[in-house]
Order: sequence, then structure tokens, then C-alpha cells
Amino acid sequence: MPRRSRQPLFAASAVFALLLACLPAFAATQELERLQDAYADLKQELHDSDQAIRLARERLSRAESGIAVADITTRLLEDARLDLASLQSRESGLKTRLVARQEMLERLRERAVNIRQSLQEDGIDDAAQDQLKAELAAIAEQREVLDKLIDTLEELKNRFHTRLLLSRQRLNMLQARFELPDLASSHHKLGAQGRALQAEIDALLLESSTARRLAAAITGDSPAEQAKRRLHELQSMAAEEQAELAQLAITRLRAKRVLDSLSTFSGSRVTPVRVIKQALGNLAQLEAELTAQREHLADKARQFQSQSQIIRQQGQIASGSDSTLSQRLSLIDGLDEAVRADTASLDQLLARIEKSSVSYRSDLSINASAELMVSRQLPTDRESVQQLLANLASLPLRVLVVAKHAVVNFITAIGLSTVGTRMALIATLLAISLVAVQVRRVIGGQLRAVHHHDGDTADALAPLQILYNNIFTLLPPVMLIAAGWLLEVRKSDIELLAAPLLIYPAIRFSHAFINELLDDYTPGLDQRQTHALMLETRWVVLLGALLAAAIIAAKSVALSPLVIDIIDRFAMLCLLLIALPLLHLRRLLLKGMSGTLESTLIRHATLWLPIVLAICAVVGLVGYVNLARAIATRVGWLFVVAIAFHFAREVLIALFASAQRWFQRRNAESAEDWNNYILGPLYRVCVLILLVVAAQLLFHLYEWNMQTPIVRHVPLLLDSSLFTVGTTTIKLKTLALALLALFVAIWGGGWSRKVSYRWVYTGVSDQGIRNSLSTFTQYFVVVLGLVVAMKIIGLDLTALTVFAGALGVGIGFGMQQIVVNFISGILLLVERPLATTDLVNVDQYEGEVTRIGIRSLTVKTFDNQEVIIPNSAVITKPFTNWTRGDDVMRTLLLVGISYDDDPHRAVAIIEELVSSHPAILDSPAPKVLLWEYGDSALIIRIQFHSRIRGEVGRADLRSQLLFLIWDHFKEAGITIPYPQRDVHIHSAPE
Repeated sequence: MPRRSRQPLFAASAVFALLLACLPAFAATQELERLQDAYADLKQELHDSDQAIRLARERLSRAESGIAVADITTRLLEDARLDLASLQSRESGLKTRLVARQEMLERLRERAVNIRQSLQEDGIDDAAQDQLKAELAAIAEQREVLDKLIDTLEELKNRFHTRLLLSRQRLNMLQARFELPDLASSHHKLGAQGRALQAEIDALLLESSTARRLAAAITGDSPAEQAKRRLHELQSMAAEEQAELAQLAITRLRAKRVLDSLSTFSGSRVTPVRVIKQALGNLAQLEAELTAQREHLADKARQFQSQSQIIRQQGQIASGSDSTLSQRLSLIDGLDEAVRADTASLDQLLARIEKSSVSYRSDLSINASAELMVSRQLPTDRESVQQLLANLASLPLRVLVVAKHAVVNFITAIGLSTVGTRMALIATLLAISLVAVQVRRVIGGQLRAVHHHDGDTADALAPLQILYNNIFTLLPPVMLIAAGWLLEVRKSDIELLAAPLLIYPAIRFSHAFINELLDDYTPGLDQRQTHALMLETRWVVLLGALLAAAIIAAKSVALSPLVIDIIDRFAMLCLLLIALPLLHLRRLLLKGMSGTLESTLIRHATLWLPIVLAICAVVGLVGYVNLARAIATRVGWLFVVAIAFHFAREVLIALFASAQRWFQRRNAESAEDWNNYILGPLYRVCVLILLVVAAQLLFHLYEWNMQTPIVRHVPLLLDSSLFTVGTTTIKLKTLALALLALFVAIWGGGWSRKVSYRWVYTGVSDQGIRNSLSTFTQYFVVVLGLVVAMKIIGLDLTALTVFAGALGVGIGFGMQQIVVNFISGILLLVERPLATTDLVNVDQYEGEVTRIGIRSLTVKTFDNQEVIIPNSAVITKPFTNWTRGDDVMRTLLLVGISYDDDPHRAVAIIEELVSSHPAILDSPAPKVLLWEYGDSALIIRIQFHSRIRGEVGRADLRSQLLFLIWDHFKEAGITIPYPQRDVHIHSAPE
């Protein structure tokens, strides 16, 4: 190529290279300009945020002082929620922008490091170095602007955090002061549709009056006149019915408006739990009203159908002579169709109510859990702190102003009340005073009677003593609450005025209870320790009462959530101060405790109570005030219910102790039976009932329902399947109920056997029959419980066929002896060949029968050994029952005398001894006989009868009689010879 032709190409290449070298510098310049523009925008946005924060503070201040409860509408709440959601979204976007800028700054830093490393490398030309240095300078400028930009973003984020905090405070304040509209007041807010319905009602009532006058004007008795009169009467009735249906339509319209209003909060995660509970209450009230209306409409539909049948029957009888028949039928059918349409509308409303109730119950569970985990943050900027301090400083004055308004409202309510309301108010206050005086008089009489007759049980009536001493301190707050209820004063005004009046009785009751507790459980404390303990508990009780009153008063005043938060934090601090003396109280209480179960429970309760309170206080001080308040409230209710249960059980103990003493005074012999078999089980049942009532009360106080997480999973656990028998699935719930029924049946069977033996079958003189009947009663109760248990489980007996077959095979091979003994036990109870307390000789065991069971009987031998004998040994083998018919037994003695003595005299002596002994029965009469001529003596036979269970036992009687015979024979010179033998010796022949 010629040289001239290559010059343009070189020039173009040079220009292109120059452009490439300038391109990074140009891009850096453009990026720097964009960053500077973004920084300028952020500065303006920061200025706008300052303005927005100032406006938000002013709006919050106006909301605190200028917005009344009635002015807080659902629209205002929705706007506050939207503002909060918008700020949350913008704050999230701001965080994303901040992260992006920080990542950009990090990339620039990495690029600057790489450029510095490249500049330090060898072999790089001057142009490249200049280019890299220019890029490094541009990066430095960008980094400088980025640092300012990031700092501004941080400040803007803080501003947004403040705005978000102010917006949340405003929403919280509006939610805290929001009240759902009263159902009664919604009648006045039905709008044009409600006014149209009311006008229609007035027109229908006028039409009814006109038709009634027309019917009254017809006085003739001709068929035509009677037909017209019936038509006018029916038209009057139809107009009245339509007016009533229009009135019911107003009720449905009100319900629809309430449902539309409540739908605003359904599904919202920021709706307060208090509002959700109010909504559920309103829904329940609406459902009850609409259900009653539906039943009313159903009755009307039946009446209209009955009237329609009657009119048709009249038309058939009249055979077409009644010209008004079609008109009357048209009126009745129109009313029937209107009722059906209203019923369908009611069904739709009830379905909406049910759907809303389900949604609200779900919201209640979710929002209640969410509220517990909300962390409240205290203000950090100077203006918020100053505003908070100003609000706190104005709190006493604002409380006084609100209290003044509450008093004025009371006075205004009294002035606007009717004469009847005032008379009812005066009568109510007098009745409360008279009831308090009468109750105190009755309690005083009971206490004096208990101290006089049953001084040992006086301590159990400590609650009555406390009420007796402090009942008049309750009169002012009770009267105030009753007056406010009768005058229909606002609930907040009643709470604000009643709170100070309740401080004094609360302190009095608490001091009295603590004194009673110290008297019961710390009898060993000296006077100094008791005084120190009383001082600690006194200021703790006073602090708690004043704190509760302050919280109630603060809640009644329109305050910002931050002020309420500060008060709640102060309450947590006081709770921590209250928890510390409880440990000292526990240490002193443990000194006077014994090793009973109650003392063990108190030992653990007094340890965990201050620990839990301290933990709640710390959690609340950290910021989780709702969680701390919820735990502390539940612990407090648990403590109150436990104390109430303790006093109720003490009263039960006193009552049953008095009953035991009464039975002891009336009949000492049966007192022990009453105590063991009636009063003892009844006391345990009463304690069990108290436990159930206490658990139910706690369930109500904790406000648990089927949507509560801790409760919601219980039915799922109880409905879990364990195993399957045939076609029947055994669940945990049914198995637990069946085991409970079986346990009650077994315990009740043993109890019924003892009670029936001692009371029910006392008319049966035979103890064996009584024992059999009582045993059969026990078996009946147990079998009945077993049947009930199987019924609860739902077992199908046909499904047990295989099991029954296997059981039959088992009986045939290995269980036959058990079945034999079982059948033998039933035969023993039916035939009664022996009974308890009988003296028997069974299978070489001799003794008294102490128990007859379904499988075996127990014989207590004379060696004081209890022998368990199978029932089959009595049924299949012979045995001796010495006391089958009676306890009389014959004893036989043989005595020998010498041939040299006079047998007549010996027999006479023995007859006199036998007849004079008190343990020997006269009938059958004893006999003394010369029995035989023995080898060495004359044998005299002595036979007599005595009672086995007499005062002298059989062996003792035999010994006594032999001693007497020996002594009297010796006095009479009668000898008892030794055995004599004649020995003849024959000599053998020699």
C-alpha cells in the first residue's frame, strides 16, 4: 500500500485510541455527577423528613389532647395503619439503598487497591500510568461523595425510624382509646335506608288502622258482609305483620352495618386484643338476636300456613259463594313469601356472623401471641425525651382534670335521671348498707359460736374473720360502682373514681391475710422478727396498691403510648422491689413449717413466686412489657386462687371436724364408721370438686379458649389414635376416660361393699348372707364400671371373637384352675356353706375364716397364721364348719377312779362341778356316766356343751374342769389309779 494511502488509517486509529482513553474518565465524571445529584436529593429528603417529623409530633400531640373517644373511627384507624405501612415500606427501601451504596463503596475501595497495585508493577508505560492515576483520582472523588451519601442515608434512616416510632405511637394511642360502637347506638346510624323502612312502618300501621275501622263499620250478618269484614280484618292483620317484618328488617340492617364495621378489623395483625374481644362479644350478641328473630319468623311461617289451610277449607265449604277468598289467600301467601325471604336473609347474616367469629377467634390467637412479643423502645432523640418529660409532668394535673370530669359526669347523670331512677339509687344504696350490716352480724355470731364450742377449728374461719373486720371498708367503692351502673355512667369514669376508694380496703385485706399467714406458719418468730417482717410486707402492700391505682388512673387518661410505657416500666421496677422482700418472707416462713404436703407446696411456691416476679420485672424493663404483664397477671391470679383454695379447704376441714364431733357425741360406736366410710370419702370428693372449680376459675381468669395455643393442641393430642381393635380405633381421650371410669368403679366397688355391709344390709341377721350381698354389690359396681368403660371406648364385642376363642383355648389348657376357683367362689357366696368369722377345718387347716374372695378364702389359724385356700378345696372336698348353725360345741372327757372308791360319789361330785361351772351350757344338759370297767380303773364319761366364742375358751374350760375334778377327788379321798398289771411267771420244768 502506498504511504499516502496509510496516513488516514493511522489518524483514525489514533483518534479511536484517544477516545478509548477518555471513555473511563468520561464515565467516572458521569458517575460522580449522578452521586452528587443523589446526595442533593438526599439532603432535600432529609430536610423533608425533619419537616415530617415535626408535623408528626404536632399530630401526635393533637391526638393526645384533642381527639375524643367518639371521634376515633374505623376510617381514622385505617389511615393510621396505612401511614405506618407506608413508612415501613419506605424504611425497607431506604435500607436497601443504604446496602447498595455500601456495596458500591466497597467495590470502589477494591478497585482503588487494584489500581495502586498496578501502579507499583514494572513495565507500565507513562500513558497507562496517567490513565490509572486519573481513574484513581476519580474514584477518590466518588468515595468522598459516597461517604457523605452514606452518612446522609444513615441520618435519613434515623429520621425514618423516628417517624416510624411516632406513627406507631399514634396508632397505638388510637387503638388503645378506640371503642367499638355500641349496638344500641347503631339504631341512629342507619341512614336513608333506615328512614325509608321507618316511614314504611308508619304507613303500614296507618293502613292497618284504616282496615280495622272499615271492618268495624260492617255490622251486617249476610254472607257477603261477613266475607268483606273478614277481608278487612285480614288486611289489618297483614299490614301489622308487614310492619313487624319491616321492623325486623331494621334489625337486620343494623346487624349488617355492624358486620360491615367489624369487617374492618378482621384479619388485621395490628388490631388490639381488647378490640377483638369486644368484636366477638358484639358478634355473639348479634347472633343471639338474629337467632331469636329466626325462630320468631319460623313461628310466623307456621301460623300463616295454618291460616292458609283454614281459608282454603272455608272456601271449599262455601262452594264458591265467598268472593273474597282469592284476595285473602293472596294476602296470606304474600306474607308467607315475605317471611321465607326474610328467613333466607337471616340465614345469610348468620353465616356471615359465623364466618366473622371464626376469623376473629383466629385473629385473637395470633394477635395475642404477637402482642406478647412486641418490644417497646424508649425515645432516644432529644425532642422526644423532652416531650415525654413534659407529658409526665402534666400527668397529675391531667388525672385531676379527668377525675373532675368524671365527678361532673356523675353529678350530671344524677341531675338528668328520672325520679324512679333516683328512688332506685337510694333504695340500692340503703340495701347495700343493710346487707353489709346483716352479713357482719351473721358472721360475728358464727365466729362467736365457733370460738365458744369448737375453738380448735376457729383458725379455719380466718377468711370470715377478715371479712368481719373489714366489710365496711368495701362499702364506698361498692356503692360507687352500683350508682354508676344504675346511672349508666361510662365505665372509664367508674374505674377512675373507684380505684382510689379500693386502695384502703385492699391494704386492709392484704395486711389481715399476711397476719393470718404469719400466725399460722411462723409461730416460732420472736417479736423483733415479726415486727421487721410486718414492716417489709406493709410497704410492699402499700407500694403495690398505690401502683395499681396509678396504673388504673393513667389508663383512664388520654396519654401517649410512651407515657404509658414509662408507667409500665416503673411498674416493672416496683415489681422487682416487691419480689425481693418475698425471699426474706420465705426464709422466715420456713422456720415454722412442718414436713406436711402443704408445707412442701408452700416451700416451693414461696421460692418460685419471687423468682418468677423478678424475671417478669427484668423482661418488662428490657422492653417486653406485654409479656411481663401477662406472666405477672397469671402468676397473681394463680396465687389468689391458691389462697382461696387454701381457705376453702380449711373451712371444709372445720366443717367435717364439727360433723365428726357431732357423730361422736350422738353415737360413739358408729362415729368411726361414719368417719371412715362417709365423711372421709365425702371430704375427698369435696376437695376434688374444689380443685376442679379452681382449675375452671383459672381457665376463665386466664381467658383461655379453643384458639389459645396452649389449649388448641390439647384436643389434637387427646384425639390422637393409639391402636386399633377390630374396626374400633382407640384414642387417647377415650382410653383416659375409660381408665378413669374403671378406677372409679373399682374404688366405688370397695366402698359400696363396706357401706352396704354396715348400713344397707343391717336388717339381715345372718352375717354370711350380709357378706355375700355386700360382695355381690361390689361385683355389680365393678362389672357396671367395666361395661361403661367398654362403652366409652366403643369396643364392638363381635370384634373380640378371636380374642374370646384364644381365651377359651387358654382356659382349656392353662387357666382351668383359675376358672374353677372363680366358679367355686360364686358357689360359696350363693350356697354359703361357710361365712366369715366361721371356725372351720379345711384341708387340715383349722381356724377362723376372715375373708371369702372370688378366687380364694383366707383362714386365720389359732397359731395366728393366715392361710390362703383355693375355693375349689372347699367345694370339691369335705371340710368341717364348727360354727355353721351356731357356736355350741360338745366336749368329751374320760376320768378313771380306783375300784376301791365309790363310783356313785365320784359321779355326784363331777355332776355338781359340771352343773355349777358358768361356761358350761345348761341346754343341752351335761351328762356324767359310768362308762366302762377298765383294766385298772372305773372309767367315768363326762360330756358337756359350751360356746366356742364364749368368755372361757374350749382349752381353758377343759383345763379348769380337770383341775376342779382333781381337787375335789383329793378332798373326798377318791384316787385316780395308775395302770395295774398282774405278771404271772411260769417256771420251766426241770
